Amino acid sequence: MLDISKEGGDIWDQTERTYNVKIDKVESQITSILRAKLSQAQNANEMFRVFQIFTALLTRPRIRGAIQEYQIQLLIKVEKDIEVLRDKLLNNQNKEDHQSTMLNRIRGFPDISNKIIWTKQIERKLAFYMKRVEDVLGSNWQDLHQGRRLKQMGDSFQDTLTARQKHYLEQW
Repeated sequence: MLDISKEGGDIWDQTERTYNVKIDKVESQITSILRAKLSQAQNANEMFRVFQIFTALLTRPRIRGAIQEYQIQLLIKVEKDIEVLRDKLLNNQNKEDHQSTMLNRIRGFPDISNKIIWTKQIERKLAFYMKRVEDVLGSNWQDLHQGRRLKQMGDSFQDTLTARQKHYLEQW
């Protein structure tokens, strides 16, 4: 390593080529194992579990390229899940409130507590979905195009949830 002569440089180049060959072999094995596990997955939840296990390896360009089609499928699933959650917040809140309000009255809780609890549950689900994005794209998911888009979507939804919580607290 410290030999800067011509022979030292040749040895360094040969060692680097040997290293790269070994890395390519290991990446090929990992890629084939990962693709096999993903193709055997019967549903999206199983795919998310596989990505959760292999998250650290997603920084390697070759591995990322080999599983890109699965990433796209799962990111679309997460995006749809967030949209369903948003629709649930905006459209079905009165139904949820009515059912839970009856239970809260039986238990002696104030009506507003149900709204706050319900909003917190949606907030936890949103955090769960954002964690799934990290599992699929890796730790630097916010730097990638798909990640930035989902991050913006999650942040705007989080802002909506925060505003609702403040509104409920002001009513209380």
